[in-house]
Amino acid sequence: MSLDFAILAADGGPADYLPLSMQLHHELMADASELNLAHFLRFKQYYRDMEIAPEELAAVSRDIDALLATSGSAAARTFLKQLNRLISTAVANRKPLLAMAD
Repeated sequence: MSLDFAILAADGGPADYLPLSMQLHHELMADASELNLAHFLRFKQYYRDMEIAPEELAAVSRDIDALLATSGSAAARTFLKQLNRLISTAVANRKPLLAMAD
């Protein structure tokens, strides 16, 4: 089971997605809590679907940058860089970012 971050295509299926394991989710949420990153902490509930509007994604990206500056594991940094790329794609296409419990 994973929490999938996705941008949807016109047909409703994922155009692009990025899975997040429970273990890595726990690590990232601990780091985000320590830094009080409110926008990233919106993903704290692993089993809850969420949609972030395109106009809110810049704030999420800033939180990701803060995490990148402090996260210890290579897996966390790799995931965060990929998530920032997915967010950039969502913003460029004026699409929301979805977090879907899978």
